[in-house]
Amino acid sequence: MAATSNSEHGVSVYSMSQKLVYFDIDDERFVVHADLLDHHSETWKTAFDEETAGTGVHIPCTSNPISPVFRGFVHWLYRQELPTEEIIKRSKFPPALSEGKENQPLTCSMAIELYFFGHDLGMQKLCNDAVTFLFLQYTN
Repeated sequence: MAATSNSEHGVSVYSMSQKLVYFDIDDERFVVHADLLDHHSETWKTAFDEETAGTGVHIPCTSNPISPVFRGFVHWLYRQELPTEEIIKRSKFPPALSEGKENQPLTCSMAIELYFFGHDLGMQKLCNDAVTFLFLQYTN
């Protein structure tokens, strides 16, 4: 996943602190820069002290995302765009989705899941991006 210094993000990966947050979801560990989480969330700020630095931080939300959704979140966090159908299909995802039972593009399911996840984390831009994606998907 390439990092970007685009000022649209409001924070440059080149000027971020090296404080990292570890998320253990399903059987995967995701590592995210705390500055990105703090910048994009209106309600949650990462608190680090001697005891918590470098340890896992629990997700402060009511949803319990599965790893493909969290992977989509990390993609959005660093690129400010929802993952494409191709990116989702290249990733590991639940067997039910690979059996062809999904009657809409995987990107739509991802956008819906990311909307609720963003709502729980107080990430208005993620919610807006998800709704905009869905609107454009169904009006084009």
